[in-house]
Amino acid sequence: MINSLESCIISTYQTSAAPPKYRPADLAQRFKGATARYLRQEFPAEINKHIGKTGTLWSPSYDVGTAGHVSAEVITRYILECQRI
Repeated sequence: MINSLESCIISTYQTSAAPPKYRPADLAQRFKGATARYLRQEFPAEINKHIGKTGTLWSPSYDVGTAGHVSAEVITRYILECQRI
């Protein structure tokens, strides 16, 4: 379940919750695949203009962290503050 999604020019930040049976790598791959398909269908000219038909929309890298007992509001505030740097 995706709880929030923030983005800036070079990064996308997603907070989500999933049962432990799902590997973070699989969740990242599914998210990137689904959003790339959607964006290519909805905005083909814009996507092709910037990356071409053989290019990739997302970088293969991702970062996963745990929040522990921190509230979603604190995480969102942290993400938004990091974007100002």
